Amino acid sequence: MQRGDRPAFGPGGPAEAPSDGADRFAEESTIRTVVDRNRRLCALQELRNLVSDGALDMDLLLDKRNYRGGSTQET
Repeated sequence: MQRGDRPAFGPGGPAEAPSDGADRFAEESTIRTVVDRNRRLCALQELRNLVSDGALDMDLLLDKRNYRGGSTQET
C-alpha cells in the first residue's frame, strides 16, 4: 500500500476517526478536572505565600475561643 492509497480516516490514515458525543464528553470532563485541579493548586500556593509573608495570622485563624459566638472572655 502506497502513501497516497491510505484512507483519510481509520487505521493508517493521517486523521483519527470522528469521535462520538460520549468521547467528546469524556475528554471535556477530563480537561475540566485538570483545570479545576490546577486552579486549586494555584490557590493553595498563593495561600502558602501569604502565610510565609506574614499576611495571614494563623494563630488568630486557629483561635477557637470566639468561634460561633463563643465566650469573649478568656478562662
